[in-house]
Amino acid sequence: MLGRFATECEAAGISISKSEAMVLAWKKVECLLRVWEEVLPQVEKFKYLGILFTSEGRMEREINRWIGAASAVVWVLNRSVMVKKELSQKAKLSIYRLICPSPMAINVG
Repeated sequence: MLGRFATECEAAGISISKSEAMVLAWKKVECLLRVWEEVLPQVEKFKYLGILFTSEGRMEREINRWIGAASAVVWVLNRSVMVKKELSQKAKLSIYRLICPSPMAINVG
């Protein structure tokens, strides 16, 4: 079945040369998938369109990555913008509220 999928991909001009397999499961599972004669390497995690996917399906790593990225933005903002004497306290507060919304305003559902 994957051979047919690979054939259709190639016909459409889609490269599958970097294909990998990942099994979503609570426990580690080994699953050998073949495209023609080639066994696809099984990975524990991969990044696609900036999102980190893990085999156990948890989001902790991705959330920690987002927190790290946000911390870096806040640090750069503090070092480059918040120290400007030309900006009023009101402007600085507006920028801060834009970048760091209240936890009560964040929709996690």
